[in-house]
Amino acid sequence: ARLGPPRPSACCAAQAAGWRLPHSAAALACAEANLGRIAGRLPADALTASLAGTGCVLIGDPAGPGRAAEIERAAEGRAAALGPAGPRSRLARSWDLARAALRAAEAGA
Repeated sequence: ARLGPPRPSACCAAQAAGWRLPHSAAALACAEANLGRIAGRLPADALTASLAGTGCVLIGDPAGPGRAAEIERAAEGRAAALGPAGPRSRLARSWDLARAALRAAEAGA
């Protein structure tokens, strides 16, 4: 038996927050200390969080017009790694790959 109220669907939660669900998304990993600077240079629809000491930015429709340039400008001068874009159901995989690439870059690979 399930206790408590039902969880809203992603679509309902996004609508309540005034956020448009993207068709595709990618995760960007950066140093936690750089998260505010990078996020501040991205459009307001990017979602940010700190996960286990690493900055995480979820970027909707990263292959959309002008998005690559926005992402490059946001991370300019800071180590960051962008995971592969895909459906929202693949965001965890995008995050895993972005975080691994950031760790490799920080280690000098």
